[in-house]
Amino acid sequence: MKQVFRFFAVILALSTFFASCSSDESNPNQVLDASITATVDGQSWSSMPGGATSVLSGFGMFGENQTIFNITGFKMDMTTLNMMIPASDLNEGTFNYDENSTANLSFSNEVNSFSSSEPGGSFSLTITSLNLDTGTISGTFSGTLIDFEGNSISVTNGEINNVQIMTTNYYSNGTMSLSRNGGASFTMDSNADDSKLITIMENSETNQVMVNGNNGTLTSDAGLYVIAFPKNVTPGTYNLATDTGFTAGLGNSDSEPEYNLTSGSITITSHSGNTVSGTFSYTVNNGVQTVNITNGSFSITHN
Repeated sequence: MKQVFRFFAVILALSTFFASCSSDESNPNQVLDASITATVDGQSWSSMPGGATSVLSGFGMFGENQTIFNITGFKMDMTTLNMMIPASDLNEGTFNYDENSTANLSFSNEVNSFSSSEPGGSFSLTITSLNLDTGTISGTFSGTLIDFEGNSISVTNGEINNVQIMTTNYYSNGTMSLSRNGGASFTMDSNADDSKLITIMENSETNQVMVNGNNGTLTSDAGLYVIAFPKNVTPGTYNLATDTGFTAGLGNSDSEPEYNLTSGSITITSHSGNTVSGTFSYTVNNGVQTVNITNGSFSITHN
């Protein structure tokens, strides 16, 4: 079960990143005074403005069906505080977790990551206020976090202040096919046995469907390929770089700079019931290389 939670955390982080790039419009429901603060390894830490989020996520893949709750704070120096707990614990009260729990408190920077899931780690969370009418949460937290080499840091004086709750659903169905830089076309579907997997994410804040094609093979075609469009999209051709609610991207490895979308289009050929089909192409650049995605096609069924 813990391995599933860790896989889910990776997908959540990648999808949240691409969703944040999908529109320049501000969210009218955003809680402006939301923040996450703490003392991390003896140093004061505070999320940047707009850098505190929480997501209630349904996860239905690999024979696992579960709902978890994720609270994340981002800072301009690229450090992150993240809490992940079972949805059953989303109630006012105090919850204590040890290294064997599926719940997790983690802190990461550009060079290292510390987690309460490592041997000797611990995590305590008190939810002091949960308002499902306004969709906000407040509370306190602390923990002992360990890195892969056994080094520990403490997190104390943690506070969650008025953070907005969003809902996200993850699942897998359908297919996505594409060609990278003119190479042979390949297909990703809901069977991960060949290391090519399609996942779908829906987010309540953006009302968006995000289709993620992950090619995990040890080839030049490996990568995370992303397209996104509004859930109520109608047949037609749209600009992925400029039209609101539409975007595309390519995940970068740890050794690569971040890719930026420079151009692209998507044609929705059919949206019948909840099944959406279409074609796409786009170009991304990371300042070092340009990647052209062509012959893209997809067919998925959203919730």
